[in-house]
Amino acid sequence: MIDRFYAGNYKRYMILPALLFIIFSILAFVYPGLEKGIDIRGGTLIIVRADKQVDIAALENALSSLNLTELKVIPFQGGVQIQFGANKVLDEAKQLIEQAKATPSASQKQLLCKQAFEKLNTMLASPITAPNNAEECVKALNDAYSKAKDSFSEKLDNVIVAQLGLTEEQKDRIQHTEVSPTLGKLFWEHALKVFIIAVIAIIIVVFAFFREVVPSLAIIAAATFDILTALAFMAIFRIPFSLATVSALLMLVGYSVDTDIMLTTRLLKRAGTLSESASASLKTGLTMTGTSLIAVMIMTLFSVIWAIDIVFSIASVLLFGLLGDLISTWFMNAPLLLWYVERKGRKHVK
Repeated sequence: MIDRFYAGNYKRYMILPALLFIIFSILAFVYPGLEKGIDIRGGTLIIVRADKQVDIAALENALSSLNLTELKVIPFQGGVQIQFGANKVLDEAKQLIEQAKATPSASQKQLLCKQAFEKLNTMLASPITAPNNAEECVKALNDAYSKAKDSFSEKLDNVIVAQLGLTEEQKDRIQHTEVSPTLGKLFWEHALKVFIIAVIAIIIVVFAFFREVVPSLAIIAAATFDILTALAFMAIFRIPFSLATVSALLMLVGYSVDTDIMLTTRLLKRAGTLSESASASLKTGLTMTGTSLIAVMIMTLFSVIWAIDIVFSIASVLLFGLLGDLISTWFMNAPLLLWYVERKGRKHVK
């Protein structure tokens, strides 16, 4: 079957990747769309070590009373991971503070300042009265916001301690990591730059090696399809787009280019009929990808069992991308190269 896979009307195979390209584009960028991780969008990550099994539903229900956005509670072997975007009250107060600082109107500044104090006082045990002078009011807001933030952090820790049954001495098991939206934006910009530089470097190397436009573009198109496949399944399974998944996507690009260069080299530079070269490449490629898929599936399985979130993100992205590579390489790139070499006059067995 493999020996005759590209005999006959092999061009029909390209219909599948063309349809999937449209579907995956919609899934990744329209609906349901990619979700950015905390290290990209900004937010708070809390990791807590626990000696006993955590009641996730009870913990999530208790935390939801603190007005947290994008709350996620993820158990792992030996503890729990808590993620959220921000506290709604603090976030709204911060926006009011920024507006008050930016407006030139004293009356508008005083109004925004009082509104911010009203929100912050809901977080404080002892409410603070807003000064009547607009400039003094804005200055006082910084101290009030800092106290409200400390009060929220204490309430958050108290909820975690109560739900997990920790003692006062065990509070050091609660590890906070906060990423500001500004820092997240910087991470996002750097990740995009690294990704773009990597793709450009690959394009240059591939074109320099083959010195032909169509095979080089086919390799880049296959790598693009693999990335799009991974992004689409990330959107379906709500795996956040984070620095960990960016690294997995870069690894995926490298693997995709590797298999496509193997195929292109055999079709363009080796003697023999096209069918023989394509079939031999298919056998080698399936062995390579099959081995990698088994390794990545085992990696994914163990990351689920031990709830290692970062490892799961990397492994699942590689798994989705490798499945996409089977389609892009053997249903898109191979038929395209066969057609291109045929046009150049090399013999093909029907």
